[in-house]
Amino acid sequence: MIIVLSCANLVLILANIYIPPTSSKYAPSSMPTCSTNMTDTTAFANILQLLFEDMLRLQCAYNDRAPVMCAMGDFNAHTGSLQGILQNDTTWLLNSKLSTFSKRFSCDTRHDARGRQLLAAVRDNGFCILNGRCWGDPLGACTYQARGASSVLDYVLI
Repeated sequence: MIIVLSCANLVLILANIYIPPTSSKYAPSSMPTCSTNMTDTTAFANILQLLFEDMLRLQCAYNDRAPVMCAMGDFNAHTGSLQGILQNDTTWLLNSKLSTFSKRFSCDTRHDARGRQLLAAVRDNGFCILNGRCWGDPLGACTYQARGASSVLDYVLI
């Protein structure tokens, strides 16, 4: 779901997303609309592409007011401490209030195919993962805990 909040010169484009885990009967590759030979990673990549396309389309519609975009939710992807921005493309980050946290941290050291796809989509679309990179979460706290296991599966992207 994507909503647009507009007040005077401020426009905020917010997206909330839930992508079921690979093991779920509701996983993207299990949906009836998916091709029978579609893998989870392909279905996951397609969902991310649609999310970013929709957000960027809205950004263009409100471009005269420089909208702020934020996507957040349960991506069910492990990114570990991988950075998700180009190593030589930190100029915008250094000029922002996130400059103290140009390096991202995470309590979850695992990364998987979905996590790598999420990082690529974030980087390719000019977003940044806030988890482990901002004042409220400098260490990348776990967002999921069950049966003695914990991990980071939920993300905030700007």
